[in-house]
Order: sequence, then structure tokens, then C-alpha cells
Amino acid sequence: MNAPISSQEIRFLLTDTDTVRQGAGLASDARRAAPPSALLRTAQNVLTWLKEWPSRRAAMTELSMLTDRELADIGLTRQEIPQVFSRH
Repeated sequence: MNAPISSQEIRFLLTDTDTVRQGAGLASDARRAAPPSALLRTAQNVLTWLKEWPSRRAAMTELSMLTDRELADIGLTRQEIPQVFSRH
């Protein structure tokens, strides 16, 4: 089993928004530029992923704190938690 994340680590993950703010600025700059190309779409996807990361990480943390029984009640196993949040 994985060691639980400390409350200090959770606070950091939930409050570290500098990267998200920088990403949002880059995304707005990209929207004002030329029509989307494959590279631009990739950059936008990465920025969207960065923007959504804190909320996904918080949800993963909450699910990780549930007992195996509670996870079974909602139809998940501990190993499936990361798959719930993957885009694939």
C-alpha cells in the first residue's frame, strides 16, 4: 500500500497555482495567434491538463483515503483509482 499523503503535501498540491496561472496566460496568448495547428493543439491540451491537475489530484487523494470496503461500495479497487482520472 502507498503511504498516505501528508496534510502539508495536500495543501501544496491544492494551493500551488503559479503554474496554472502561467499556463492560462499562455493559452490566452495562443488563442490570439494564428489558426490552430497540431503543435498549438498539443500545447493547448497540455495547458488544459495543467489547469485541471489540482482538482484531479485532490479527488485522487480523497479516493485514496477511503477504505477498501468503501471503494468496493462505489465499484472501484485501489489499483483503479489512477485509471479513473486518465484520459485514455
